[in-house]
Amino acid sequence: MSSYNNIEKIKYKKSTSEVVNLKEYIVFENERNEIKHIVFKFVNNVNQQLLGMEFEVSQYNIDNELIETSIVICDQFLAKANEEFVPNSKLKVNYNCKTISVKLLKAAFDRFLWNNGEYEDNIYKFEHYYRDEQSQKPAPSPEKQIKKEEGDTKKNITGKKFELKNQTKKNIARFPAVFLAFVFIIVTAFVGGSLYFFRERSDRFTIDSFKLRIIDGNEVSIYGYVGDKEELEIPHKVGNYRIVKIESGAFTDCNIKSVYINTSLTIEKYAFVNCKKLSLIYSTEYVTVLCAPQDMFKGRTPDIVMYNAQYIYD
Repeated sequence: MSSYNNIEKIKYKKSTSEVVNLKEYIVFENERNEIKHIVFKFVNNVNQQLLGMEFEVSQYNIDNELIETSIVICDQFLAKANEEFVPNSKLKVNYNCKTISVKLLKAAFDRFLWNNGEYEDNIYKFEHYYRDEQSQKPAPSPEKQIKKEEGDTKKNITGKKFELKNQTKKNIARFPAVFLAFVFIIVTAFVGGSLYFFRERSDRFTIDSFKLRIIDGNEVSIYGYVGDKEELEIPHKVGNYRIVKIESGAFTDCNIKSVYINTSLTIEKYAFVNCKKLSLIYSTEYVTVLCAPQDMFKGRTPDIVMYNAQYIYD
C-alpha cells in the first residue's frame, strides 16, 4: 500500500457551472512510486438535493499542455441543497499532471436534470403516462374499419359492447395487483413505523452499516461498523443524527483503504485497530484525536496520511 509524502490543497478559481461548482481539490502525491490522486470538493448551488453528476477532467503538464481528458461519473450519492460536499472517491491522474480544468456535463437533482446547460424535467407526469398508454393501443385493421363503416346499427352497438367488455376485463385483471400494492404499502409503513419507534427508544442502533450510540439528543457516536466498503465516507449526519465521535475499537479489523470524514468529530484511542489496508484518512473539517497516531492505528505500519487532524494526548 502506498503512502503519500506530498499533499497540496488547491483553490479552483474557474467557474464549473451555475448549478455545481468545484471549490477546491486536494492532490496526494507519492514521489517514490510516482502515484498521484485527486480528491474533489464541490458546492451544490441549487436548493435541491443532488443525486448524481458527470464531469470532465482535463489534465495539463507544467508547460500547460494537455496530457489527457477523463470523464468522471459520480452516482448513487446524495449532496444536500446549498452545501459543500466531497464525493466518496478519488481520481488517479497522470503523475506529470500539474493543473486541471473541470467541466460539469450532467447533474441530476430531485426535480430536474441539468444536461450541458439545459434544464430537463425529472418528473414523469400523469399526462405523459396517459399519452403513452394511448399510443400503445393497436390501431384497427383496414378490414375492421371498413366493416364498421358499412355495418348497420346493430353491429355498431355490438362493437361498442365488445369494447366495453374488454375494458371491464382489463380493470378486473388490474384490481388484484392494485390491491396487493396497497396492502404492501400498509404493511411496509407498519413495519417501518415499528422499527422507527423501537430505534427512537433505544440508545443503540444501526444505520447505513454504522453501529451508533446516542450520546445526547440527536448526537451519536460510531462504536462499530458492519459494512464492507474499501473507501468509506463518514458523513455529517446519518438519518436524523449527527456524528460527533468515533469510539475506541469502532473499525477494528476492517478492510477499509481510505476514510473521508465530512464532519468535525472526536476520534478515540484504538479506533482503527488492525486495519491492515488503511493508508489515507482525509477530513473536510478538523478532527480531534485523543491519542498518539500509533495508538489510533495499532497493528498497522505507520505510513498512514491523516489530513486536517489535531492530536491531543499526554
